[in-house]
Order: sequence, then C-alpha cells, then structure tokens
Amino acid sequence: MEEELVRNDLKLKGKSRKDMGLKDFNGTVIRSVLAGLEITISRAHFAKLLGVDDYGKKIADYKSEIYYRQSIKKELYNDEKLAGKSKCMKDFFIVLFKILISNLIPRSG
Repeated sequence: MEEELVRNDLKLKGKSRKDMGLKDFNGTVIRSVLAGLEITISRAHFAKLLGVDDYGKKIADYKSEIYYRQSIKKELYNDEKLAGKSKCMKDFFIVLFKILISNLIPRSG
C-alpha cells in the first residue's frame, strides 16, 4: 500500500504510514467493507473460529526444505500427487481456501 502511494506522489517517500494517512501495520489482515461497515479479519480471528492456537509459520519459510513441504502437502491434500488443486484439498482446508480466495481475489463481472 505504501509503495503505491509513493509511486503516485514522490513527496511521500520516507514518510511514516501515519503521515501518509494509513493505519498502523499490526500484521497481515483481510479488510473488507460490508454494507458500509469496515471489517478486519486477522489470523487470530481464524484461530478462535477454528478453536486452535494462534501460532505457526508461513509455508514460504520452507521453500528449500523438501521434508517440511511434503509434510504440509500431506496435511492439506487427500492425494499429494494432486497438490496445488483446490478440489483435492481436505474439506477442512477447502473452506478456509474459499474464504481467503474470495476476499483476496474478488470476482467482478
């Protein structure tokens, strides 16, 4: 977000998020507006909803570690050979995937 503002107005380079009129960064969140009401969903919200502890690592942290990538595939997919296809995900994860994909990449007609 900051990068885009700086590209549009070079005078903002080196300024803080507050100076740019942005909210403080408190971690990655999904923001949406529903019926004029701003909604923010954080990782903690998902953890509470699912009844799990809010901890973990990003899959990207395991780029070069094949063992962990294989373990993640086993956890997410019914058939590891079809990893990468959402229709092959376990039911629990497909619900999360659909929530994320519909918020991060909204479809428009």
